[in-house]
Amino acid sequence: MVDLMGEISAFALQRSPKNCKHPNCFNYARRSIMILTRNPALVATEMDGEIVMMSVEKGAYYGLSGIGAQIWDALESPRTFDYLIGILRDQFDVDENTLRSDVHAFLLDMKSEGIVTEA
Repeated sequence: MVDLMGEISAFALQRSPKNCKHPNCFNYARRSIMILTRNPALVATEMDGEIVMMSVEKGAYYGLSGIGAQIWDALESPRTFDYLIGILRDQFDVDENTLRSDVHAFLLDMKSEGIVTEA
């Protein structure tokens, strides 16, 4: 099972959101208005407070908890990056630049795994 747990790791610190060279990177200038959505091909359910997903196409399992599960829940409908930041900023006592950087890196991982897509 690929572990995409909600507690965003030090991985987020490896990328500057303004200068990210990752091939799946959300361009910083358009990231705020980009609309993201769940991959409808995934089978997902909640189990013991965690979101468990399966990609039949890839034969892979994924798990989300904490803030990752909150992002998944918010993406039930297509949402902008700024919308996600707004709902998370209201729930957590964190510097907004840190939140943006961490959520950006987390969404890059989700996009590279095919869990979220641009709508």
